[in-house]
Amino acid sequence: MAIITSGHSKEERFYSHSHFGTKAVYEYNNLVLADLDDGELRESDNPIDLALYAAKCALKAKEELQKFNYLRTLLNLLSERGWGKEDKRDLLLFLERIIDLKDKELEKQYTEYRNQLNKEGKIVYIPLGERACPRN
Repeated sequence: MAIITSGHSKEERFYSHSHFGTKAVYEYNNLVLADLDDGELRESDNPIDLALYAAKCALKAKEELQKFNYLRTLLNLLSERGWGKEDKRDLLLFLERIIDLKDKELEKQYTEYRNQLNKEGKIVYIPLGERACPRN
């Protein structure tokens, strides 16, 4: 298990608590998003690396247009992978929730782009009404 943080590698890697003379210490691995290389995450064939890259993008995005651009980049990266359709579908739902695009016009443009990739067989899209946990 690792704790994923957006901060710095100098963060504590343990938690301790003392109460009435009893002390509990929990030591854990610490994965710092800021320390991960964007290029390596984008090029990796590990789906978790793409999810970590999405988390980095979400933290960096200050405006909706940045979120839109990151989401399109992630969609393109996902479409290039040789993973199974179900795996792509599941990861796409996760990536969309991490980025959390709220601008309705940009969301419409993104949906059109995603649908085009879906028609080309690169992504398997699930309509909003069929998702297990619909977005708000």
